Amino acid sequence: MHATLPQTTAGSRDRINFERPGSGWLWLLLLAVVGSAGCLLLGLGISILAAVHVLEPSHRLAYLAVALLSGFFLLMFLASHCMDRLAKKERSDRIEKLTPGSVDYLDHA
Repeated sequence: MHATLPQTTAGSRDRINFERPGSGWLWLLLLAVVGSAGCLLLGLGISILAAVHVLEPSHRLAYLAVALLSGFFLLMFLASHCMDRLAKKERSDRIEKLTPGSVDYLDHA
């Protein structure tokens, strides 16, 4: 008798499970990406509106635009860190599944 792989539906392995252990990195990644997009759009929007004189250029407005654009880069670094942590978690999960003595290892043998 040989072991068979469990049947899965198409794409079921690609689904994102927000409730599994370690999914805090996934939520933080989502927050960082959405926040960085918002900072980028607001920062560029303020800069463009000030450049075409729709908004009256001022030092406060310039500092706000620079702060928003700086926040964009910081949040993108945070997003890349989260992606690294998620990849590390996924890699360790795959190794754990293929460790001798685990139930999944016996199914793949």
